[in-house]
Amino acid sequence: MRKTELYQKSSGNSAQFVDHWFLVYADDGTYQVEYQWINKMGLGRKDVEGSAIYSINEALNKAPAEALDALKRELDI
Repeated sequence: MRKTELYQKSSGNSAQFVDHWFLVYADDGTYQVEYQWINKMGLGRKDVEGSAIYSINEALNKAPAEALDALKRELDI
């Protein structure tokens, strides 16, 4: 499995919210899109992190425009 970062965005005070979108190349030749997020909660508090895996069709409905542009370039669609 291999991943290519499509898009990253930081927002909030001191860039406390970070979103990453990746194109995931599976060993069987299929593609998926992974969304990872980190909410940095501050000193002494545990960060909130998570991820979700989407099919290409699901990602077309959920990903931000910048990630979609990169996805389309990567897959030549």
